[in-house]
Amino acid sequence: MKSMFEEDNAIEWYNKGIDLCALGKHEQEIWCYDKSLEINPNADCVWYNKGLTLDELGKSDYAILCYDKALEIKPNSIMSLNNKGSSLGKLGRYEDALVCLDLALSLNPNIAITWKNKANALENLGRDEESKRCYKKAKILELQSH
Repeated sequence: MKSMFEEDNAIEWYNKGIDLCALGKHEQEIWCYDKSLEINPNADCVWYNKGLTLDELGKSDYAILCYDKALEIKPNSIMSLNNKGSSLGKLGRYEDALVCLDLALSLNPNIAITWKNKANALENLGRDEESKRCYKKAKILELQSH
């Protein structure tokens, strides 16, 4: 069992990573997330944010591994599923992307970015009519949120 001091330290490293993200210092940000994960490897939000950063750096294959870790901890994380799907799409793995995106949408069908990511994957597979329907759904959701 982790002591309260260790848990606080994990949160501090995580928060430092968030601060470095805002400054665009992504390599240092990842280092902070790694320090946090050394203390608490079961922090799904840290795995998720590390995945976001790796994806931002063009390391989608490593981002997917982080999203997988986050999903081991919190299997129904809609945003981890969405971003894993997006990263898979960036790697040209469109069918795999659709599996993640469809699961995310089954958990919450009201997230515009997930519909956009699905539309992108479908478009890349040449499934244009389905893609158009997904883009339309995303646009409707965006308009409803304003």
